[in-house]
Amino acid sequence: MSSSAYINTLTPVLDPVAWFRSLPPAPGWDASKIEGNISLEDKQLNANVLGYFMAQPPWFGSSIRVTPIKINVYFDPGETRAESECEILVTQEMCNVYKTVHGACHALLVDTCSSIPIVAIGIAEKRDTSGMSQAMNFIYHNPAMLGSTLLIKAGSLATRGRILASRCEIYDKKTNRIIVSAVHTKIAVPPGGKRTKTASKL
Repeated sequence: MSSSAYINTLTPVLDPVAWFRSLPPAPGWDASKIEGNISLEDKQLNANVLGYFMAQPPWFGSSIRVTPIKINVYFDPGETRAESECEILVTQEMCNVYKTVHGACHALLVDTCSSIPIVAIGIAEKRDTSGMSQAMNFIYHNPAMLGSTLLIKAGSLATRGRILASRCEIYDKKTNRIIVSAVHTKIAVPPGGKRTKTASKL
């Protein structure tokens, strides 16, 4: 989930998540049904962000919509963590000719769902944690069959530096068999997507 209005986290602003707050209510999702330890307001805001990037026809993948079912944020010393869970019913448009979920569709699900914990931390801490995908590393363990329900679990790994990282696992909800595991890294981008003149340091 990458916004067109990036905010440099090093630049003081009155409301770092103002762009998130400007989004319309997510269509078809009831935030009160999302479990987790964050406020109802923050649940709605997270749902709005997810809805904006995943349910906007005619853009790519707009008909493939996950349902958020849980978001937790933990304010641990040193690094705030977040976890999320989503569900989706496997339909024909998600599958290849073998009636299993196409690998590219899994990539879309991972890209979207692994961004939820990162965004949730930004909303909780009033800072912009959006960014552009840098890399996604996948392990495809088992096929996901047409008609099955997928449970997609994601958790943040790091959100304090310029590189944002999260993990994601996709399971068959009925059998609890793992389908895909992945690590997703994103890079925070300064306002307007402009590069800084400061040299990178490893």
